[in-house]
Amino acid sequence: MSTFELIINVIVITLLVLTIVYIWRLNRNINILRNNQDSIASLAQSLTEASKKAENAVISLKAAAHETARNLHNLVEEAEQTGQSLNNFIDIDSSDNDEPKSEAEIELIEALRALR
Repeated sequence: MSTFELIINVIVITLLVLTIVYIWRLNRNINILRNNQDSIASLAQSLTEASKKAENAVISLKAAAHETARNLHNLVEEAEQTGQSLNNFIDIDSSDNDEPKSEAEIELIEALRALR
């Protein structure tokens, strides 16, 4: 074997060793990337589930708000009708002076007039 062949063989061996080291490091980085991809996929799944739960909660809140608004509207209408009935009662009572009234009726009418 000549010196030239020896130098070529040393260069080839050095390049092979460098290639093996490079491939080993590349393989390690690829494994780290794969492990991170699993974590990212898990995180994305968790985020998707949280988004669905939040969306369902918003839908439930909207339904509850509509139901509360409907109930409040009914209560307001009922209060207005009661107020109109009381006003009618007070107005009829003030025009109807023929019947004698008990003391409790008089006090009730006075209290209702004070509320008006």
